[in-house]
Parts: sequence; C-alpha cells; structure tokens
Amino acid sequence: DGLRLLRAVRFLAALDLEPAEGLLEAMGAERESIRGVSPERVLDEMSKVLRGPDPERAVRALSEAGVLELSLPDWSGDPDAVEALGRVLPDAERGSVSAVAMGLAALLAPEPRDLDAVTDRLERLKSSKELRNSVVAVLRARAQIEDLVGAAEPADALERGRRVALARDPSFEAAASLARASADPGGTAAALHKAIERLREL
Repeated sequence: DGLRLLRAVRFLAALDLEPAEGLLEAMGAERESIRGVSPERVLDEMSKVLRGPDPERAVRALSEAGVLELSLPDWSGDPDAVEALGRVLPDAERGSVSAVAMGLAALLAPEPRDLDAVTDRLERLKSSKELRNSVVAVLRARAQIEDLVGAAEPADALERGRRVALARDPSFEAAASLARASADPGGTAAALHKAIERLREL
C-alpha cells in the first residue's frame, strides 16, 4: 500500500526519529505505488501530516524521497514552500483557517494568484468544497495584502471599504502569515509588515 510511504514520515516526525540509512532512497524506489492510492486517502494522510507536530520535517522528507510530487498534483518542488510550512503552521487555526488549509495554500500555490490552477489541484485531490474555499480565500487575501505593498498609496491598490473588509476577513491573519513567510527578508518584508499593521488598525 503506497500510503505507508506517507505514514512513515508522519511517524518519523511525530516521534522525533531520524530515518535509517537508505530509508528515503528505498521510499523513492517505491514511490510509484502512490499512484494506486485513491486521492481521498492521499489527502486524508497528508492532512494528518500537516496537523502533526513537525509538518515541515515530514514534508521535506517526502520531497527528498520524491514522494511529494506524486502525492500533490503539480507539486512544484519548491524548497521555499516546504520551509514556509514551519513559519505558517504555528499560526494555523487562527480565525477560520485550519492547519490543513494553511499547509495546502503554501504547497499548492507556487503562483498564488492563479486561483483556478489551485482549485483544479484541490479538485484532483477530491477535497471538500469547504477546504477548497478556505485555501482559495487565504490566497485571495494574500494577493490583496501584497498588492498594498506594491502600491504608492493604499488607495491605489484597494479603496478604503475593501481594505476594511480585508482586515475583517476571517482569512486575514492566515493570509498575512503566509505572505510574511513568503516575503524576501532583504526586500519586501519590512514593507509587508507595515502594510499588515496598517490593516489591523482599520
């Protein structure tokens, strides 16, 4: 059962174990077995990984073994997306956004503004409509926050009523966390922090 590959890294992370020598290579050799697992079961196991105590470590192991690209549709292989998990998931469960939605928003959106592509990936995973809507809401709010950073004046990106609506959106804190995790520390991070704080003051 290919699902054992996902369970293996979940237990490694949960129990704070180091993989035995050759384990990741052996997992990689068996990775095609994931294709025989239904998308619903894959998503269920990935959800357990994302809700676990160290999801970044588990997902990194899946990526290194070449299993993640067969588990998540169109996985980009972006190591920054994996690293972002460690920064965004401690903020999960804030507002109405779950750790699973936060994790999938980070992993399935190398181009976070392409919401149709993200929706398609979630549909191929047979996710619930509720989960799809949650992921898309986070990414839409993230795009609006980032638009404010690039604008000379806030009103150039969003008029005040829409800024107020964004700040009160249940997805706002999750989107802000994801935007911060994805920001260039030497570039937009300071401007992003300022934009987020201004929104919180509305």
